[in-house]
Amino acid sequence: MKNKLVWYVAYGSNILRERFMVYINGGCFREYCKSYPGCSDKTPPIKDKPYTLPYERYYGRKSSNWNNEGVAFIDINKLGNTCGRAYLITIEQFNCIQEQEGNNDNWYGCIVEMGCDENDIPYKTFTSRNRHPDNAPSNEYLAIIKEGMKELEDCK
Repeated sequence: MKNKLVWYVAYGSNILRERFMVYINGGCFREYCKSYPGCSDKTPPIKDKPYTLPYERYYGRKSSNWNNEGVAFIDINKLGNTCGRAYLITIEQFNCIQEQEGNNDNWYGCIVEMGCDENDIPYKTFTSRNRHPDNAPSNEYLAIIKEGMKELEDCK
């Protein structure tokens, strides 16, 4: 296969498929006005499923997209059980999504590998290299995550 596949594991607002697809297709998400370029390959995920990350989720930094309040990160130095959603996409799409999220040390510059599925397709996500000071998320941000969790009936 020309494009190598990867499971991108989302644990923040991208748990909601509609929000995630903005990174694939480009454009804006609902009333939030930041426009994303999208990926050159607009193919939707082959499939998606619930996935539990073995790390603690926390909220940090200040995102202008979310009322200058915190957004989700995982702390790779603290084990935990964070519900997420795995999307089967190409590695090129994964790299494009990371770039749109902020592929640098202050945002999501650290790729985290979490093993492979039965077909040796890796599970990957990204987070910050260093833990940021805690900053509570906006109610709107949490509502998007909760909406995504409702889509994943198996993730509790």
